[in-house]
Amino acid sequence: LCVTVKNNASLSILDVLAAIQNLTQLQSLVLSGIGLSGPLYSSNATASPGLNTFQELQHLDISHNPGINGTIPSSWYSLAALQVLNISHTSVSGSLPASYAALQQLREFRAANCSGISGPLPPTWGLLKLEVLQVTNSALTGALPAEWVDAAVLRQAVQVAQLPSGSMMRPMGLRPVMREPLASIDVPLPVFSGMAQTADSATATVAQHTDDGSVEPLALGMLRLRVLDLSVAVHAKGGLSGTLPASYAVLEQLQVRV
Repeated sequence: LCVTVKNNASLSILDVLAAIQNLTQLQSLVLSGIGLSGPLYSSNATASPGLNTFQELQHLDISHNPGINGTIPSSWYSLAALQVLNISHTSVSGSLPASYAALQQLREFRAANCSGISGPLPPTWGLLKLEVLQVTNSALTGALPAEWVDAAVLRQAVQVAQLPSGSMMRPMGLRPVMREPLASIDVPLPVFSGMAQTADSATATVAQHTDDGSVEPLALGMLRLRVLDLSVAVHAKGGLSGTLPASYAVLEQLQVRV
């Protein structure tokens, strides 16, 4: 579905989503450059369900709408079919949600010229099978995560990450498993179902012992990454620190702009 509006019209993105909420089988939604404004979610989910209605959505483009503001909704982790997400040239703000590690079909995440995006790159995104990651002219800080290319470090990050749990884990495709005891305490470790098939080599996985005694590997998804653009203009604030880790050499298809 591609939406257009009359010249000089001003629409809230939540109003547009409410108007089409009966299209529950919608797979592609292009709302680029049509003067939308307002936040991406409402605290009143009943009155303004936002994107939660569109569980079949694969392609979402809300780019070139500078009036769109507010934080990036962490609840979008439930859009399990999403493959392309483009929020470029909007006024969204806040950190990149760690919960998006649940978007196991996501191949492209684009947030070009989003100066309000801040904080570190989420280590848990090492679980994603991204091919394109673009977050430019942002206020991102910190270094490139070692977790994206090191399965052992990724495992530790998943253990401590505050990912949705309990009833929220099921729509994410997560299930709790127990890791080895640490100081006599068993800590629940979320593992994505089907992740054993995502690794390209045996060195990209770390064995996880499930509660039935079987072993399921925790796999690196970022091995497919082709485009990584985290560039910042000279006049922009923020920017990553450090150098490109030597371990990123495993990303053989990668083109880098940092």
